Amino acid sequence: MRCVCKQDGKCRYRTSTVGATDTGLVNIPYGDERKLMEAVAMLGPVSVAIDASQSSFRFYDTGE
Repeated sequence: MRCVCKQDGKCRYRTSTVGATDTGLVNIPYGDERKLMEAVAMLGPVSVAIDASQSSFRFYDTGE
């Protein structure tokens, strides 16, 4: 496990303060809300990644 150190160079990592661990990944097809719902029900909390390299994302301005 990588240690994130403060400016003083001392490692603050403690196994007792770990809140979650990464157990793998599952690709959910674009727009498939049912699959997303199943993943949340079966696996618990999910995280989302965005491919910001797409040209359509370059000029993103608002959430609308």
